[in-house]
Amino acid sequence: MSRKTQCPDGATLESWFDGRADPEKARLIKSHVDACSGCRHRVEWLERIGSLLGRAASLPVPPVDAERVWRAVLSSRRERESLVSWRVMVPVAVAAAALLFFLLWPAGTVSTGVEGSSRAPAVVTDRSGAREQFARVQFVSGEAQGTEWSDNGLVVPVNEVLVVEDGSAVAFWPAKGLRFLAAGPARIVWTGGGRVRVEKGRLLVELAPRAGIGATVSTPSAEIEVTGTRFGVEVDGGTTVEMLEGTVSVRTNSGALLKVPAPECVRAGQGVIEKADCTGMAAQLAGMGGGDDPTVCEAGWLRIETEFEATLVKLDGKVVGQSPLVVSHCPGTARIQALAGRLVASALVRVEAGRLEKRRLVLSLPEQGERTEPSGVAGSHSPRVTPAEDGFTPSRIRHLLARHMFDKAERLIERRLASRPADVEALMLAGDLHRLTGRAKKAVEFYARAERAAGSGIEQEAAAYQRAVLLLRKLGDARSALKILQGLRGRYPAGMLADETAWTIIECRLKLKQYDAAVEDAREYLERFPEGAKTAEVKSVLEKLQGESEGSR
Repeated sequence: MSRKTQCPDGATLESWFDGRADPEKARLIKSHVDACSGCRHRVEWLERIGSLLGRAASLPVPPVDAERVWRAVLSSRRERESLVSWRVMVPVAVAAAALLFFLLWPAGTVSTGVEGSSRAPAVVTDRSGAREQFARVQFVSGEAQGTEWSDNGLVVPVNEVLVVEDGSAVAFWPAKGLRFLAAGPARIVWTGGGRVRVEKGRLLVELAPRAGIGATVSTPSAEIEVTGTRFGVEVDGGTTVEMLEGTVSVRTNSGALLKVPAPECVRAGQGVIEKADCTGMAAQLAGMGGGDDPTVCEAGWLRIETEFEATLVKLDGKVVGQSPLVVSHCPGTARIQALAGRLVASALVRVEAGRLEKRRLVLSLPEQGERTEPSGVAGSHSPRVTPAEDGFTPSRIRHLLARHMFDKAERLIERRLASRPADVEALMLAGDLHRLTGRAKKAVEFYARAERAAGSGIEQEAAAYQRAVLLLRKLGDARSALKILQGLRGRYPAGMLADETAWTIIECRLKLKQYDAAVEDAREYLERFPEGAKTAEVKSVLEKLQGESEGSR
């Protein structure tokens, strides 16, 4: 727009909000609201009022005690003669109350309560004209509050506070082509349509260029307008925006505006926007995986558990998160794999539309110092474990790490390594401990020891991969990481971590600015893993590199 149009009055804005305005006028008002933050706040206020009225309407109406009303009406003998009979007054009062209710009730706001439900979210009308009350959840990894089960499966209701615990993640789709992923600790509120408010924590926004909708991310210090892009937001006192694809517009509370293209990063706070160093936050969120897009099929859901938390879970060969996990899946057969160090379990399950299927996987591989039952799937009991004399069992250590009881876990690991310095499981857990507590160099040392002690097999593959990832992402040594990963790819071309290894090699190439080699590795990845966990990211990298190569000719 070349100039700012005049803000519509309250009645005009409400008529558009309720869907009563004619199409041409509605188009003009929508264009103005998209550009005017004041009118957007007025629309959000109307949506909030509609939501509150919807909740109020779902509450039971207390019965009227006619006898008590009658006694009160006749309490004054001097006015008794002038009063109309209560048999007439009560129906008249009820009719008047009903008339006022329907006159004041906002059009387009309807109660959708389910019998027996304690809360009924309201249906709201967003700026695109779509009527919606929920966003379908793609996956929940770990613990989160604010999601609920409905006739539409697992959803995030509009205007509900989504609280994601530390180490957990939630991904949801408000519309086809628009995906939000929140990583804990975080507080997120989806306010309808493509609008979301981040009170704290990290959020990944993925909006397809051809989705035909826009999105707005609000934080305490900024507002981000989005069209056809992919980026990460982190709120920790200020607002950090880290771009992966496309361009966004960042506006502070003071009105400062800046367009941010990929791959730049900025930080907004105290009315100022300035460039910032990219930390890889957005790429880390993008790598958290997820199930099928529940907006393109009548999805079902899987709840996957293991006997201890933070177990890597793959669904149909793709990493989807860590247990406990609820993940969407289109109807059909699903293959689940769980991996934790040397322990592995798998199951083949049938997913039905709209149904929740529960599976408990028992990971098992006999180790020194413990005795386990054979692995199983749904209905199996947890493995019986006989602790060693030093109190060390892998499942117990993972249990302590998952609950951040690092001191106790470290004592048990040190005690085990003092008597068995080549215990692969203890070395791997020591590496995990130091990685979780931010001691990357120590973690690399223990993973290297575990790799040497393992000799071969899945434990060596896992140790080498973890070492390379830490060297690349935490210590900035891409050259050493690349050397490790190339050796890993040669030894285990079809290993459990083959697709992750191939992707991390591409990351190393980009870090070292070896763009021609990155193109070759990307093409090889797409040939080997056409539906791998990182296929979308690899295609994006390949298109970007090929475009830059053609542009430089």
